[in-house]
Amino acid sequence: MIFRVKIANTDLSFEVNDDETILDAALRQGIEFPYSCYSGICTTCLGKVESGKTTYANNEIYGIDPDNAEHEVLFCSAYAQSDLLISHPEFTSQAMERPKTIACRVIAREILNNAIIKIRLQPKLDTPFAYKPGQYLELQHGGKSYPLSIASHPDDEFIELHLLNADYSPLPEGLNSAINQHDEVVIHGPLGNAYLREDSAAPILLVAGGSGFAPMKSIIQHLISKGSRRTIHLFWGARSPQFLYLHEPLRLWDKHIANFHYTPVISEPSHQWQGLSGLVHQQVLAHYDDLSDYDIYLAGPIPMLRVAREDFLNHQANEARMFSDGFALLNAQWD
Repeated sequence: MIFRVKIANTDLSFEVNDDETILDAALRQGIEFPYSCYSGICTTCLGKVESGKTTYANNEIYGIDPDNAEHEVLFCSAYAQSDLLISHPEFTSQAMERPKTIACRVIAREILNNAIIKIRLQPKLDTPFAYKPGQYLELQHGGKSYPLSIASHPDDEFIELHLLNADYSPLPEGLNSAINQHDEVVIHGPLGNAYLREDSAAPILLVAGGSGFAPMKSIIQHLISKGSRRTIHLFWGARSPQFLYLHEPLRLWDKHIANFHYTPVISEPSHQWQGLSGLVHQQVLAHYDDLSDYDIYLAGPIPMLRVAREDFLNHQANEARMFSDGFALLNAQWD
């Protein structure tokens, strides 16, 4: 049986078979519906059923009550049982620009340390590339797409990316050669739902693991550039100090910017490390027992995100104010 789905506040509608998920049907018909994990975990596709009936059948879901009174539904796992009117925060007058595919020139390539390469891109032909702090893009090469968080902020005249160096996460040889200075690359974006919510006045907790610091840098610099007075506390976890590749600048920000605080955490410390050690999200909980008042942004390895989310929810974190696009990496096509 075929049902018709209408997206509220838009002219978009599509058909869905009763044996395919609502998200699958939307994507099949070219609708750029937001999603990340594709498996009922991340809540990126979470929206509301304004009218009509759905079912999860035998699909497992996480983070919400299947029978919640707000009629919120994970569309990646839900099937239609009737015609539907649905809504999602991304489909509003305030929604982000639709992703585009553009060519860029590599204007700078810098080895920050033996773990991280920084590249800066300049869109060709003055093609605008608008994005929100915290979003990511896909670097396209050889028929594959490589998701990378954007480390610059929207007012910058370039797009900055942080790549793990070859000893830690080998880049495909063709892609590695393509990101030399003055070469051309193709990007697709912006993507992601973990962008800075500027309509909120709540204090902000940024929780990063390794190169997950990149989107946090974008958020921090944007807030600072706009003169925001919101309290910002960055917790950056890494296996060893060398992975805290912008440690010294962050210490200076912590010292000179009144509303910014920086807490580095090392999981495998040597005797030379004098700071905090352990799991980064546990240090968040050591500082903040009740997370109900905070907007929380997370980026880093998938295992860290899964554990952090559950532990934060157990400490009164608001699910609707906790954001992460890390689950998109589950579908990354890295060689």
